[in-house]
Amino acid sequence: MSTLPPIQGSAGFWDGFYAGIFAAMFAFALAVAWDFWKSWRADKKRDETVVTGLRHELEANVQIATENARTLTEEVDALAGGQTIVDALSPFDTSMRAFVAIGIPSCFKQSAEAFDRYRKVVLIATQLNEDFRSRQAYKDGYHHPNGDPAPLRRRLAAVDAMLLGRITELQQLMTELKTLLA
Repeated sequence: MSTLPPIQGSAGFWDGFYAGIFAAMFAFALAVAWDFWKSWRADKKRDETVVTGLRHELEANVQIATENARTLTEEVDALAGGQTIVDALSPFDTSMRAFVAIGIPSCFKQSAEAFDRYRKVVLIATQLNEDFRSRQAYKDGYHHPNGDPAPLRRRLAAVDAMLLGRITELQQLMTELKTLLA
């Protein structure tokens, strides 16, 4: 059995072939690493944007809660004196859902407590908005057959006390959520 002699210059061919394969694999690894880096940066920027938006909305809602609590306290005092306040309560901004729809922040993924506080804040703010509308509709549409405003004042005093308690609870939850988002 005879063997063929090696082709002249074949060692250079194989060296080049292996170098090309290595260069292609290295380029592919760099491209994948670059894509991961870009994705990580985009996720981090989106996360920061969402958390910043949540913080701003929480600050606005804390101011709304403070103003609503002041109005309700004034009305409770006025009701005791046979008066009522005409000012309507300001609704809370509940567009926090839109921020989280953009992307769930990593702090929510890492902390069930933060997500639970967020969920409770949105839920209570939405419920309070409905209560505010219901309360205002009751006030605006109240007509007692005898013209006696006492039932209105008693009902409003009870509703206002309940709303003050819920606003206090919401303020506490918003403060806790702001701390967890920091």
